Amino acid sequence: MFLTGRWIGSVDPNAVPRPSVYYIRQTNSCVVWVGLSQEAGEAPGGSWIETFTGNIRSDFTIVGLWDELPDGGRGAITVEIRFVPVDGQFEVELHLRSSTGSIHPIKRWVREETVN
Repeated sequence: MFLTGRWIGSVDPNAVPRPSVYYIRQTNSCVVWVGLSQEAGEAPGGSWIETFTGNIRSDFTIVGLWDELPDGGRGAITVEIRFVPVDGQFEVELHLRSSTGSIHPIKRWVREETVN
């Protein structure tokens, strides 16, 4: 599916995405991911690990629940799927629309690689 792959997250929606990595798997309208912090000099997931389960809606949003370890942050999240024109083609980006519960720091995701 078109979201399956490795994605890089950013706390600033306008910044170069870093320092987190997300492994996203899409099966039909179901989306799951595991996100790992990736700070300089730190093992992946050294600061936090996030899980997510949700569904893609017809308006190209992903709605679901996230849970973060070790701090126990959790809540609901809505992420917008955007198709961004680049060199005559479209790249997919994910942008945070809203989040409830403890703060969700990632505002933008870009695909680093696709997995079939």
